[in-house]
Amino acid sequence: MRVPVKLLGFGFWLFFFNCARCQECLREDIKYKNTEPIVKASYADGETLRVNCMTGYTGLYKLKCENGEWKSSIERPCAKKKCSHPGDTPNGNFELKEGTEFVFGATVVYTCMKGYEMTSRINQRTCRAKGWDNAVPVCEVVKCPAIRTDAEVTASGNTEDGRYGDVIHFECVSSDKMIDGSSDIHCEETGKWSDVVPNCKEVTCELKSTKFGVKTIIPYGQTIFRAGESVEITCSEKHWFFSTKETRKPFTCKDNGEWDYEPVCAVITCEVPHYQHVYYPNYYFSGDKKLGAIKSYRCESGYRQTAAEATCTRDGWTPKPLCAEMCAAPNIPNAEIQRGYQRPNYRINSRIQYKCHPEFEPEEPVQITCDSQAQWTGIQQCTKMPKLCLKLVLENGFIYIHPSNKEEIFYSCKTGYKPFTGNWWDSVTCRKASQFDEPRCIRKEECGALPSVHHGKLTLTLHDPETADVECDPGYMSTDRSIKCISGRWEKPVCKEVVRCGIPPNVQNAVITSKPEEFYPDGSNLTYVCRSSYLMSGESTVSCRNGTWEKTPTCQGQTTSCGPPPDVNNADPIGLKTEEYKTGERVEYSCFNKYTLDLRPPFSSYLTCEQGEWRGNIKCLSQTTSCGPPPHVEDADTIKLKKDEYNTRERVEYSCFNKYTLDLRPPFSKYLTCVQGEWRGNIKCLKPCTVTVEEMERRGIELAYANRQKMFAPHYDHITFVCQRGKDLADVRELRQQCNDGVMTLPECVRRGE
Repeated sequence: MRVPVKLLGFGFWLFFFNCARCQECLREDIKYKNTEPIVKASYADGETLRVNCMTGYTGLYKLKCENGEWKSSIERPCAKKKCSHPGDTPNGNFELKEGTEFVFGATVVYTCMKGYEMTSRINQRTCRAKGWDNAVPVCEVVKCPAIRTDAEVTASGNTEDGRYGDVIHFECVSSDKMIDGSSDIHCEETGKWSDVVPNCKEVTCELKSTKFGVKTIIPYGQTIFRAGESVEITCSEKHWFFSTKETRKPFTCKDNGEWDYEPVCAVITCEVPHYQHVYYPNYYFSGDKKLGAIKSYRCESGYRQTAAEATCTRDGWTPKPLCAEMCAAPNIPNAEIQRGYQRPNYRINSRIQYKCHPEFEPEEPVQITCDSQAQWTGIQQCTKMPKLCLKLVLENGFIYIHPSNKEEIFYSCKTGYKPFTGNWWDSVTCRKASQFDEPRCIRKEECGALPSVHHGKLTLTLHDPETADVECDPGYMSTDRSIKCISGRWEKPVCKEVVRCGIPPNVQNAVITSKPEEFYPDGSNLTYVCRSSYLMSGESTVSCRNGTWEKTPTCQGQTTSCGPPPDVNNADPIGLKTEEYKTGERVEYSCFNKYTLDLRPPFSSYLTCEQGEWRGNIKCLSQTTSCGPPPHVEDADTIKLKKDEYNTRERVEYSCFNKYTLDLRPPFSKYLTCVQGEWRGNIKCLKPCTVTVEEMERRGIELAYANRQKMFAPHYDHITFVCQRGKDLADVRELRQQCNDGVMTLPECVRRGE
């Protein structure tokens, strides 16, 4: 009895033990990726578990064991940690090795731009758990070795610390020598200069061709010539200098070691006569084209040969022209050509005769001629003969002819119609049995003849027969550019006289530097100049303002004596000054210490009194060979940082400020050059023009496009305006204006009818 009871108890225990096991949760049931290892193999029912992500990943799972299954209360999947931007390196770039995001494990590789090299040992960064490793690599500009020249060569540019892209310019100290090699070299991306430092050699030109086609050379036997030296060459009979078509010519060796013209005698040849109306010239003028060559040829349609063959001469192909124009058959409406059949083309000086069709005039035959310009002369058009007045019929009206004056015909129109002239009745005049103004009745709602305009005329527009354009005489302006037909009546245009000036005042002993005009619009400018030996008093340029010329200048005879000599930079006159000098007297100057006189033309050591003025040029050069910092230039600055000292021949480049334009017309450039202690050259920045809303409002204009804020226009640029609504142009200025060194003349618009 006791054994069965024990077996029954053991069975109950085993059952409950297995039920407890079936409520546990196992580690292998957790399938999340990128998580840290889980410590225990199983967890009891009700137990919670925090699952962390691997290093470099972010996220979290929080689980609870319920009845043998895992239930999540927090579930944030493990994802790679993100890094911030790895950092840009100046003058370099980077790119990701893999992927598109800056996340844990991502690597960026840095490279330097062209002309720069990496000075860092490591060229990459990797995103770690705590951010990017390593430092941002550094790219430094590639440098070239310092430039060293001999005493005969000067180098300008960054010669001591040349960097990638820097350019060194070489010149010879002596004007009798020239650079032997490259005059400009640049620092390459490899850290080497593009060429070797050049030397200077004597300026010479070599005469290479001395036999072919040459008849004589003076001086004979010399083949090397220095700068400024010349040689005269005469070619043989069938040769010439191709560039000038001459057979005898002097040639001069220039300062750059090149001849002014190529001293080579070439065989005289003729070129293919393109654009001379020859048919297929490359075919007919192929092969030999030397002097004396003969070619047969044909002309294009509409042209005739002037000879059977063409001959090559020193003046090209003859005869000239090879092909002459012909007159095309005339197209004369309502006419018929007489005396023979009509041809498609007629030779020069040909004559033909035509006659107009019946009921067309002129009735007599007309003869026309094909002139030397291939144009028909003497043409008369055939026009319809007018009807007889006695046969006149008026539709929608009636005619009355006075018994005592049958040339004057009166007419009126029936109800709903009116004469074409616009009155309720009108008249026409017949003379010599021909009708001049045919009477015509039109509906009252139509507009007929255009009204007359004092100081102007009207023209019907092609696209709209109820609109007419107004064209005023010179010196007048219309209040409306066109008129319309409204309810059978034309609008009345008015041509107003524009404010203007007449002939400018006569100034004795002066002329104006432009042709005379009948009138001058308001704002016109004229310039006076005095005759020789007269001085101008007042402004030389006068303007037309409100119909009146501003105060004009006068021309006064010059005095024959001069006052004390003027001051000259770094120099003084030799001897005592006097208060008066006669014409022809000279004053000599001497330079201060450490300066020397420049005696190269146009400079000298003295000034001369001529008709009351001191004439001449004096200049003192500094004996120092270097220059200080380059001078200030208005509205511009140097491209590179200024140095304290510059060597002779070294130059500095300037650039203008924003919106300013560099004037590169001689004598201006973008450089100043250090020459024997002083800066030489001329730099000028042309100013932009500014137009404000306030200025446009005052003149009744606005910009032709949307931007209505402050407007800048660089020099030589244009701004286009339009009149404000309800306003018209008040003067002759155009609505599109150009900026000229900060000055722009604005047009003006006024309300219609003012």
